[in-house]
Amino acid sequence: MISTKAIVLSRKKVAEGDVIINLLTAKQGKLRAYVNGARNPKSRFASATQPFSEGEFSLFLNKDLARLSEVQMIQSHLNIRSDMEKIFLATYMMELLELALADGELIEGLYARVAYALTALEETRRLQLFKTVYDLKVIDLMGYQPTLFFCSMCGSESDLTTYLSVQHGGVVCQNCRTRCTDCAPFVLQDLKWINFVLKKSFKTIQQVDISDTMLLKIATWTNRFIEAHVVRRPLKSLKLLKI
Repeated sequence: MISTKAIVLSRKKVAEGDVIINLLTAKQGKLRAYVNGARNPKSRFASATQPFSEGEFSLFLNKDLARLSEVQMIQSHLNIRSDMEKIFLATYMMELLELALADGELIEGLYARVAYALTALEETRRLQLFKTVYDLKVIDLMGYQPTLFFCSMCGSESDLTTYLSVQHGGVVCQNCRTRCTDCAPFVLQDLKWINFVLKKSFKTIQQVDISDTMLLKIATWTNRFIEAHVVRRPLKSLKLLKI
């Protein structure tokens, strides 16, 4: 048995009153756990097994499916649950992790980053900015950073343009630009902002101003990048977001 901090990514009904939850844990990465009786409102597991709840989970580990023994709630994130747009965004955040991570995959620093992000989401007002920063931070931690300092097609560091390719994962040079079929035009300021987000802390970035036009352009490209390289499929929860 292990005891670990964990965030509930998703919850699926099974049998009568039971659920299977996907967890992002601090010690074991992503885990699946069976929870007896969690759908009973009087169950001690009822609230702690809701998506984006954070707690200290005691788990019996098996090969494919852990079993929950005890849980102590750390954060229920009530301020998220009282705002429908934030519920949709938190759901998206959890789905992104669930699809991007393999069972048992542990990425150093990811748990702390996600725990901070959920707490920050309770207070944030600019949801599109928050989502884009979160996306880039998760991309960075998982090793899928966009290529910004050399051509993503040929590797050249010379004659770089400000065109970004989703397919190839970053900027292209002048020579490759003519052969790029999905390149989108950006400006140097856009690329500098993406690089700034990748290097600075979450808290610092949220205080930096950015125009809605610039943010929408970067967010649209980042959505496509994630679906092409990180999860390799459409994200269902992305359709619910109206930000």
